[in-house]
Parts: sequence; structure tokens; C-alpha cells
Amino acid sequence: MIVKQNQHLTKGKREICLKIRNLHFKGEPLNISAVQRLHPDLIRKVYAIQPFWGWARAITESGLDYQRIHTELLQTVSCKICEKELKSLTLHLPRHGVTSEEYLSDYSGEFIQSEALRAKRSPALLSKNPLMQHWESIWSPEYMLDRIYELHRKGYPLNAKYVYENDRAFEGAVTKYFGSWDEALKKAGLDVEQIRLQDRRIKYNSADVIAELRKRKSSGLPLNHRALYKEDLRLCNAAHRIFGSYSAALEAAGIDPEKIRIRRRPYSKSDRGKVLRAIRKTASLSEEKRAPAIQRLRREYGKVVRRLFRGWTAAANAAGMKYRAIHPKDHRDLSSRSKVILALKKRLKSRLSLVRYILREDDRRLFKMVLKYFQNYYDCYPPLGLSRSQVRGQRRYANRDETIAQIRKRYFMGLGIHSRDLVFGPSRDYALYNSVMKFLGGWPNALKIAGILSAPKIKK
Repeated sequence: MIVKQNQHLTKGKREICLKIRNLHFKGEPLNISAVQRLHPDLIRKVYAIQPFWGWARAITESGLDYQRIHTELLQTVSCKICEKELKSLTLHLPRHGVTSEEYLSDYSGEFIQSEALRAKRSPALLSKNPLMQHWESIWSPEYMLDRIYELHRKGYPLNAKYVYENDRAFEGAVTKYFGSWDEALKKAGLDVEQIRLQDRRIKYNSADVIAELRKRKSSGLPLNHRALYKEDLRLCNAAHRIFGSYSAALEAAGIDPEKIRIRRRPYSKSDRGKVLRAIRKTASLSEEKRAPAIQRLRREYGKVVRRLFRGWTAAANAAGMKYRAIHPKDHRDLSSRSKVILALKKRLKSRLSLVRYILREDDRRLFKMVLKYFQNYYDCYPPLGLSRSQVRGQRRYANRDETIAQIRKRYFMGLGIHSRDLVFGPSRDYALYNSVMKFLGGWPNALKIAGILSAPKIKK
């Protein structure tokens, strides 16, 4: 939703906001990587403003919702040596006798993988429970600085220890690019000395460790190892380094380790019975429901099983069944050509597609077995009574109309309707994204054709 332009902005910021709104009304992508590619001067102007402003604030001050802007991620990356377009250059560069490290050194600022592939595989952006929800699909130095500044603006502690403990993936990505967390804080225009929790140059000796431990005891603070590790990692590490173990450090401070050690609660017979009932219930489920149930079982009872049974094999035996019944892997018997054909027939009966790339995405193990027992993938069609033309009709979104219908269906179901949702989000649909690029020429254009988003008017 577009709101009235903020009157408190400087002339330079107002001009930038006007440019951003005009680009939005034209349906152009406004994610950082796309703007850097299409309008590099605009990005430079935003990050040249002092005090730090940033692209995230520029979008907000323009009256736009960052979650509703148009986005675009390139599906390919260009090799600067031969100009060939590929999804990844990892296997291509050895043909030029160049390693990935040498290529990145020679062509500064370039990447080995396409933007879509980086969004799909980034461990930092895929990490669970970040301090703040992500609004960009791929890392860039500009996005890192924006994120730091937004965390600061919302009142989060920004010392390296806090960020490391609460969003380790983000801290690691920032440190890798900028060299240190402090350097990134400086780039975002923040006072490092004011933010830093502790002077990093402080060093403990044996007397300091003993004094600090006694101080914690007199103050009534917990002295068990786990509590100290969470509350004062520097002191905990110093105790191990100087005395060889935490128990030795406590003894040196005149504290009995046995008195402060917290014992784990012993598991009872009822806990054992609860685990065995859960195992039997999971094993009794149908094949379709068993796989997710096994994941839940292991997540919920993993610690109990390790303590009571020393492993899942012994737990399954205690429940009166074989370990295979609760093994998380696929145990279908695909050991012969005839059994692979039966599995394909079962897939057809369930009205699932046998198009090559769809089977590869949906059932990688069955796909590999087809390649193993048939000289060519398409040789598996005749035993099923199918031709290639018949299977081609099973393609997801095989034409322009089906693609448009699926976009509208996503919209009315309340699923994400941005390109990053198709490539990166929990409701991702790579087949739809590929069909959009093939039949409709791009995601912003597809939304217009589907009649979902129309360019709003500027309020005067």
C-alpha cells in the first residue's frame, strides 16, 4: 500500500524515493541484486547518504512494503572467460584449467553460482530462528549492512557474542565478508566501543579466575558448568585453559565441584513405556504417513532413547520389532527391473507425473533406479503402455493457460506470489517458476497477465 511521501526527508532522499516508486509502478524488480544490475547509480546514491540510510529504509520511506515489491533472481551466471551462461560454474571452470578460487581472484565481485541457486542453497538464509525475518533472498554486503542497522534500530544488542549465540549464521556471513564484526558495525555507521559488551583485549590469569568464581559464589549466581558457559563464556574458557578442567578451577577456588554439579533427572519406567508405545504406533502407520512420523519420533524422543536404550536399534528390539520399521530411509525394494516398473505403475495409479525432471525432483531414488535398469530414461515408458507424447501431457503447467491458472490458484490459496517464494520460500515451486520464465517472460509480467497486481496510483 502506498502512503503519502514523508515530508521530513531531505531533498536527496525524496528524489531517491520518487525514483523507487516510479520503478515499482513500472513493475521493475526492486530486490538489491536486481537494482544493482539494472540501476547501479541508484544503489550507490542510497549507500552514499550519511548518516547510514540503507536500501531497506529507502523502500520503507518510499511508502512500499518490502514483502510486496517485485523481485528477480537470475537463473544463470555468465563465465567471464568464454561468456557461456550456466546455473553453476563449478564443473565448467576446470575446462579452462582454472580453479574456483583462481577465478574469483581474477574476476573480483563475480560468483560461481546463479542468484537462484545461491538463494536455494544459502545455509545462512535457510537457518532456523534468525533474530529477525529475512527480506532478501541472497546475501550481499548492502543487505548485511541493512540488516545490522535494522537490528540496531529495533533495540537488539549488537555485540558479537550476542549475535553469535542468537543468529550464528548471520554473524558468520558478516565476518566472512567484512573480515570482522566490528568492521561491519563501522560500515553501518555505529559506535563500536559503545556496542561492544566486553573489552576483547582483557585476559584472565589464575588469580582472576579464582576471584571471579568466588565472586559468583558470594553473589548467589549459579556455578555449574552449563550456567557459566551460557552466562560468561570468557571466564569458562579461561578456567579450562589455565587449570586444565573446570572442576580443577573450582577446587583451586575452594569450591567443592560435587556440591554445585547438577545431576540429570533419571528417566523412569513410565518414560520407557511412553517411548515404546510411540515406536509401535509409528511402525503401524501406512507407508505414506510413516516417513514424517519417523522424523517426529526421532526429534521428540532422541535424548530419551540414547539414555535408556543406547540407540534406536535396541529401542526397536525392545518394542518387539526390527529397526527397519522405524528407519528414516526409504526401504522400498527396487532391486530389479520388474520391481522398478511396479513402483512406476503405483506412481501412475496415484496420478503422479512420470516426466523426467518431475520424477527427479519428487523421487530421486526411483529416478536413479530407472536410469540403472533402463539404457535410456524414456525406455521405461513402453512397459507401462505409454508413449513420450502421452507422458509429455503430464508436465506441470505444460502451457501458458495452465501456468496462469496456477499463479491465480496460489494467490487465492494465500501462498507467496513473489519469485523468491517460488524459489526460496516454504511453498516453493520450481516447475511453476520455470514455466513462467518460458511462457510469460518474467515474474512481474506474469502477475500482470494473471490480473493479480495492478500498478497503484500515486497519492498526491
